[in-house]
Amino acid sequence: MTRFLLAALFAAFLVPATPSTLEYSIQAIRYAIAPDVPVSELVVGGPSSLKDQKVDIAMVVWLIRGGGHTILFDSGFHRDTFLKEFR
Repeated sequence: MTRFLLAALFAAFLVPATPSTLEYSIQAIRYAIAPDVPVSELVVGGPSSLKDQKVDIAMVVWLIRGGGHTILFDSGFHRDTFLKEFR
């Protein structure tokens, strides 16, 4: 579903009536950070050398501007573990 929505949004900007006159921009807006996420939780079957490594993950929304439109797009996040934990 997310891929379809993203493709539809981009298509609206990439297929203008006069292609040479439309300018658009896409910006990532970071609104939060999930700190110290174990890499082993992100890379299924990854090497054991990643076991103790941690990374910060940026939470972002996308600001799309073009053709006289401004769209704030949240691509979402889906992971069953978190959906059960945070209803």
